[in-house]
Amino acid sequence: FCAAVLIALCGQTSFAEEAVQNEKAHDWSGPYIGLQGTFGKVTGSDYSNNVVISYGSDTSYSRDDSTVGVYLGYRKQIAKTVLGIEVSRYNGNQDRETINGTVFYGNTYTTNQVALSVGRAFDTLLISASAGKNYSDLTMDGDPFGLGTLGYTSTAVSVNLDKALQNKMLIGASYNLINIPRTAWGSNSSTSTEGINRSVSIRVGYQF
Repeated sequence: FCAAVLIALCGQTSFAEEAVQNEKAHDWSGPYIGLQGTFGKVTGSDYSNNVVISYGSDTSYSRDDSTVGVYLGYRKQIAKTVLGIEVSRYNGNQDRETINGTVFYGNTYTTNQVALSVGRAFDTLLISASAGKNYSDLTMDGDPFGLGTLGYTSTAVSVNLDKALQNKMLIGASYNLINIPRTAWGSNSSTSTEGINRSVSIRVGYQF
């Protein structure tokens, strides 16, 4: 009788341990959607007829940048490696500022992004890096100089940290670096701009 009880208890213990392990394990494979908010700073230079424009002692600008957007992606986990593809769309705003008496009007823009990622899973934690292309249209607030729309394609890279919750919700954060190539404003080909956007994103999503 004692032996039978001992065997039963051992079986229950093994089952409990296996249940705990299964509860902790997370499969990152599958589609997911979410919302994200970003805050950062964009720095760069403006050019007129290929000559950098000086604003007093400064030859560059720096302004705060923020965005809100949505994303949709798919991941495939192979052992501990997680591969992914993601598309996103977000609306951004760059604040107005004044440098040495020169007014920089704020900008609004829309960006569509396609990115590939590779990462390593630690059960419910995923660390990854991603790289992709951004397709953006930017307009100066009110278009006071009649420059029209600045349309450009940029390269984006990110380092990401994601956490899976028990209710299939996802939370995460990313550090992003976007390289904006020198691009002419739509209706004024003699005026162009270039820059680098550095930002941090907070993400909330759901995995199906």
